[in-house]
Amino acid sequence: MVFGGCYSGEVVRVAPNEVVFSTPQAALDIYNAAAMGRETWVKTDLMDFGTGDGGFIWEEDPIKRREVAKKIVPAFSTKAVRAKQATVHMYIDLFVDKMKEIGGKAEGVEITKWLLWLSVDMSADLTYGREMHQMRDEKNSVFLETLLGTNLLGTLMQVSKKFPLLSPLALLFTSPKLLKLLSKFSKLNSEEVQKRIDNRGMTKHPDFFDYMLPANSPAPTSKKQKVHLEQVAFQLFIAGFDPVQITFYGCLFFLVKEPSVYANLVGEIRTEFQSYSDITPESLVNLEYLQAFIQETFRMYYPGATGFPRRSPGATVDGIYVPKGLLRNHSQFALFPRPAQLPSRALVAKGPS
Repeated sequence: MVFGGCYSGEVVRVAPNEVVFSTPQAALDIYNAAAMGRETWVKTDLMDFGTGDGGFIWEEDPIKRREVAKKIVPAFSTKAVRAKQATVHMYIDLFVDKMKEIGGKAEGVEITKWLLWLSVDMSADLTYGREMHQMRDEKNSVFLETLLGTNLLGTLMQVSKKFPLLSPLALLFTSPKLLKLLSKFSKLNSEEVQKRIDNRGMTKHPDFFDYMLPANSPAPTSKKQKVHLEQVAFQLFIAGFDPVQITFYGCLFFLVKEPSVYANLVGEIRTEFQSYSDITPESLVNLEYLQAFIQETFRMYYPGATGFPRRSPGATVDGIYVPKGLLRNHSQFALFPRPAQLPSRALVAKGPS
């Protein structure tokens, strides 16, 4: 079948040159497609904010992206992840201590704020050894405050790419203050990356930057090299906190919403562990109910909101031919059904009696 009309259900044309799929097979056909180790469905310019460098996650050129991947992917090996466990434990422990300290107060806790601080503190340290101390100080850092302030501009830029005729109207919402915030954020990010460059080989613990610029590597000598490092570091930082805080929130939301699931989970954890200090990443793998709950949270509260757009090379997706150049998105919301309660079919383990 050749895509050429407007379909309802699993395939929908949402723009003259854009189609949305909502089937598992479509995702496999798109994201697993490669030739000679290179993606054939390339990324779009949706996340191009005019820096001149796509970094890693937002890079459109498959060849450039593959070269960066050779450096970054080893950072996620089992050995590399284990080397970072102590850092993760430190921040999780601090979060738990803070919840014990202030969680029982009558006014309660603004959990979205605390989950953001936890995720950002942890990601900044894991990415380039930066200590933000937001949980310790119980307030946003200047860096986070500035980043949050630029969200509107990023949204306006993306909308303008989707609807070019609206680009002039976007300027009406772009205040001088917003542009100033963007400039400030870019400067802050550049300064932090430079600090990490100067500190290579002298960090407290391993981080992702070690793989971008090893301790024995020379410092970048050109602006282009520096901008590339800034982009990759920033993208790893975003990827390290945004999906994490969303998933944390989703887990807590469903536990509050489903008391029986909460009770089963508490029972399994307290049966397995006698104290908080007994909990380790290795031992958590054996908790089937916990693992099923986390997987179900991923399904029902998926953190990706952009649809992961790709440009078609001219290929068949789930039995439908998509012409070359057509943009293709994947609807995560439509792909995963959302029943009123967490379905027991996905919670494969029986709750403790």
